[in-house]
Amino acid sequence: MINSDKDIFEKLYNPLCYFAFELVNNKDIAEDLVQDSFCAYLDRKDEVGVEEFYIKAYLYKTIRNKAYNLCRKDKAARRYLDQQDLLSIDDVDYEQSIIMAEFMAHIHTVVQSLPEGCQKVFKLSYFDGLSNKEICDHLSISINTVKTQKLRALTVLRKKLPPTYFSIFLLFHLF
Repeated sequence: MINSDKDIFEKLYNPLCYFAFELVNNKDIAEDLVQDSFCAYLDRKDEVGVEEFYIKAYLYKTIRNKAYNLCRKDKAARRYLDQQDLLSIDDVDYEQSIIMAEFMAHIHTVVQSLPEGCQKVFKLSYFDGLSNKEICDHLSISINTVKTQKLRALTVLRKKLPPTYFSIFLLFHLF
């Protein structure tokens, strides 16, 4: 059970934004969808319940429905949908998107706990895909510092993430 509306927002905002972005491929629209969904939840929270599972389910489903409604109304989005065939998304894709959003939120939470320098190197390497040399040039630090910071970040991730999450993270970034 989540204690307050603020706790709900802080815990679920980032994974919901990631999920919404996967549906609409626009950061601003994704954030609007998430905020609208939170407002809808607050209007109906007595009907939704207090258990985290029900709150999450309501918010994910609301975002999905709002994204589909938005896409149906917007002609430009309609062309995008025709290209991407998002209207035919099935429940398995929907569930996979939720799982991926939760996974990425967990990764980002751990990354946020890293020291600032380590965090910068990690994000440039694993999120932005820069090489060690590019990071070295971008941050004006030595290549050995880049390697040390990456190793330090991976050590923290290995300790703070569940083993399956860490394995999945490595799988995504090593192959």
